Amino acid sequence: MRGGWRALPVLISILGMTACGDSATQPALRTPGIHVAEGAVLDDTVLSVHELTVVATDTSLAPASGRLLRLAVEMVPSNFFQGSEYPLGVAVGDSDLVRSSAIARTDDRGRVTLHVHLLYHAGPAALVLSAPELGYVDTAWYTIRPGAAAGVTLAPADTAVYAARQVALRAHTVDQFHNARPDSITFTVASGPVTVDAATALLTTGAIGRAAVVAQSGAYRDTAYVSVVPQAWVAAQAFNPGNGGATGLFLMQLDGSGRTPFRPGLATGGAPTAFGWSPDGQWLAFARGHYLTLLAPGGMETPLVEMSGDLLSAVRYSRDGTWIYFAQGGMAAQPQGLWRVHTDGSGLEHIGQVGLDYGPAPSHDGQSVAYVSYRTPCGIAPCIRVLDLATNTDRMFGSQDYLVQGAAVSWSPTEDLIAYQSGSHLMLARSDGTGSRVLGDLLAGVDWIDWSPDGQWLVVAEVGVTLYNVQTGLRLPIAQMLAYDATAWRP
Repeated sequence: MRGGWRALPVLISILGMTACGDSATQPALRTPGIHVAEGAVLDDTVLSVHELTVVATDTSLAPASGRLLRLAVEMVPSNFFQGSEYPLGVAVGDSDLVRSSAIARTDDRGRVTLHVHLLYHAGPAALVLSAPELGYVDTAWYTIRPGAAAGVTLAPADTAVYAARQVALRAHTVDQFHNARPDSITFTVASGPVTVDAATALLTTGAIGRAAVVAQSGAYRDTAYVSVVPQAWVAAQAFNPGNGGATGLFLMQLDGSGRTPFRPGLATGGAPTAFGWSPDGQWLAFARGHYLTLLAPGGMETPLVEMSGDLLSAVRYSRDGTWIYFAQGGMAAQPQGLWRVHTDGSGLEHIGQVGLDYGPAPSHDGQSVAYVSYRTPCGIAPCIRVLDLATNTDRMFGSQDYLVQGAAVSWSPTEDLIAYQSGSHLMLARSDGTGSRVLGDLLAGVDWIDWSPDGQWLVVAEVGVTLYNVQTGLRLPIAQMLAYDATAWRP
């Protein structure tokens, strides 16, 4: 019984509740109400269409002819996730118009004939039958079953996990509308340091690496990927995939766990925001407006120094923790370009030339700074320059005063090795330009590069966040961080 209708004796004689057209013999109608006539098929697969005859009788059990009937599909809890897509559709008589509800009058036998279309989503479906003029209402329940197998789905499709952990795989054979079927699934490890228990579908990770697992049923298969990543905490900025705006700064682990809001997002007028940890991992330095700011996890922002103009993205500590390097943009009383200041706020000084320079990356020995520059002759395409602090001049590379064209750079904390983006490549080279080699390829664009404290890994903000092993070139995408950009590895 449904609320909102006055209580009257109501009965639906639902017959034929077996699959694909089987039906039972209908007994004589013994109560007034709305009845489903003999032969109704209420259980079939998606895209099936079946005729349904509804009979209305009055209190004397006589056919209720000429009475208004309302036939409406109702969303049940298992259908809610489908939004506005109804599981059933109805068409009255010979009409080709299929919709979620219809109104019709009974004929002289008290009947309305309609066609019920079982649509795309498997599960229970409710067709509410009501006779407002008689005060009758009840529900015909349908069971919609999946169609023929059309593929296999395996989830999670991609994930990052620590070593010696387990992940529950979810695999199903599906029909053309992705309704899950009960077919058996087999699992195969195609590559990488993982194992899968076929009985429980539990994946267990081994050593650090990239793995691929295949789920198969008959001729259909799907592949899932797992990055087994080193354990670490990072600070990372999330962004809105729709408009690209910063949504917040978070502290989290590389497997996506422990995600804790750190601070509001750091807006930089469209430029990627970047920040750096102190060598002891106690402070995060970043730019917000005119201020170079320090932040301890769980604490409040502490402005360290105020500049006359907006600061540009990218703030980094020196390896010994005595300096913080940053950059100031134009339209300010102070010179544009690179700056540094001691961690107690003293010793503020401009370094290098005046111009549009940003992204300072101090060397491991504190003698040099690599940075990104738009100064001539780099122009529209930025380049990577190296500033020798002792002379406050840019290093020459043959006849040019820049290392290479590129838009992101980071210096190893342990050796004379620079990581930088050049075109679609992630490159490594010594600071004199020798030993250049490609570490990664086909990059869509790099916003920020940071090193692990031991100099073994690069965490790269490209389309999402990806780890690269400096020695082997192993690439480990972090699926949980697809909506993040700048990421700094906490020491």
